[in-house]
Amino acid sequence: MKPDDLVITRPWQQHKLGRPNIGIGRLHWLIIDLGVRYPNQEWVWPDWIILDRADLQELTKIIRQTEYIMLPTTTNVRALFAKLPETLSAERSTNLYSRLAIVVNDLLLTILEERSSQKIELREHLTSSRRSVEIFLAHLKENANQAWTLEDLARECGLGVTRFIHYCKQITNRSPMAYLNECRLDSAREILEQDPKATITEVAFDCGFSSSQYFSTQFKKRFKCTPRSLRAHSKRQIPCSKSEIQVSQRDSGN
Repeated sequence: MKPDDLVITRPWQQHKLGRPNIGIGRLHWLIIDLGVRYPNQEWVWPDWIILDRADLQELTKIIRQTEYIMLPTTTNVRALFAKLPETLSAERSTNLYSRLAIVVNDLLLTILEERSSQKIELREHLTSSRRSVEIFLAHLKENANQAWTLEDLARECGLGVTRFIHYCKQITNRSPMAYLNECRLDSAREILEQDPKATITEVAFDCGFSSSQYFSTQFKKRFKCTPRSLRAHSKRQIPCSKSEIQVSQRDSGN
């Protein structure tokens, strides 16, 4: 990202500024809640966005079906972004939300007009249900300790259980609950190797298992050694057998 660049990101996209950081300057953020967390979910614009329906559909299509949107800003876009903090810091507090809404609508329309004049390659598969499941599974390990049910997992991606199971098996060659179990076991292995003070029972509960006995049974089945023996091996720097699983990051059609 360079000075004066305009970047549009979606909730499922990680982002950072600069390489590795950006120089001194001012950064303006505009965050609009559209009620989505994954690519396949339908966007719901707030009522105060008053663009013509066809214009709003076109803007939505461009943002949803373009992987990365980063473009140099024009004078008009820079002026509108600068107007946002000016409006917020104005001495007058009357009609604040109305004045902000006008600026944001003007900004979105300007972005649409400038983006529409450029040659853009739209990719419909970027809004596919399979892609949503791929993104979700790729980050499941980060919160695998939650008390997930099959229905919870499917609902998180905006899918029914049958469809979610279908995509999960395509991507991981495992059922959703089996993959969740492996994510938990991988996290447990890391804790056992890195935190010698944590007890086996603490590790089991912290990683989402309901009992230490079930955890130990599943751990031995996956890694061919018990949690206690793995910790002993780790101290002697002797590797324990480890199975690997990777989530495909290839984009695919719905």
